[in-house]
Amino acid sequence: MKPFLIFFALLIISCSSYGQGIEVVSSLSTSKNIALQGAKGVGINYQFLQIDSALGKKSIQLGVGVLYSSINLKDYSAGEFLMPPTVIIPHINTQIQKTCVRLNALMVLRDNKYMMWAIGPELSYNIFYEHGDRQDYYSYPGGGYISSSYSFNQTVQTIGLGLLTKIEIRNIFTPKLSLTFNIKPEFMYNFQTINQQEHGVSSYGDLGLFGFTNYLEIQLGLKYNFNTIK
Repeated sequence: MKPFLIFFALLIISCSSYGQGIEVVSSLSTSKNIALQGAKGVGINYQFLQIDSALGKKSIQLGVGVLYSSINLKDYSAGEFLMPPTVIIPHINTQIQKTCVRLNALMVLRDNKYMMWAIGPELSYNIFYEHGDRQDYYSYPGGGYISSSYSFNQTVQTIGLGLLTKIEIRNIFTPKLSLTFNIKPEFMYNFQTINQQEHGVSSYGDLGLFGFTNYLEIQLGLKYNFNTIK
């Protein structure tokens, strides 16, 4: 995460004379996938350019962002697997961390001194890192069972495309401070999975990020505008 924060610090210092504003947000995501369900995070969004459009009063805002989120799963049961006559019941304790870099282009639908409303596409690059312990229970007919345990690590890289809606309520305490609300449904595609094996057992499949995955993310934040909104 540190390289991303350093990158954004340098970006803000070098472009502050041209940028529009910087936003600090907290996030919550929801999905059927365990790697995204209930994950909480913090992030920084930076609007570096606003382009006036020749079509009426609408303009285009360009921005970048970085987000870090995590989720802890305690004694998570991944279901039952049948290997007749054996039933395997896995129990997992794991932490899943996500680092995300984003680029968006928003069309401003409404813009005045009280509020701003914009919508547009957002492209993301995501790195998921999972580390945990897994214990498998092997149940046999007649009630007998044995168990085995191991530790695992897994890294998954995905690209995502979402539709971002941003609402900005202006003049919060000062003319340059705004309250922001962002909501974004997104589809992600897993293009690389790296599994580290320990004790000869692979962790492949614990994250469940195969092919396409969809989720919904909600952000609440504070934005500091470099220029006073009139």
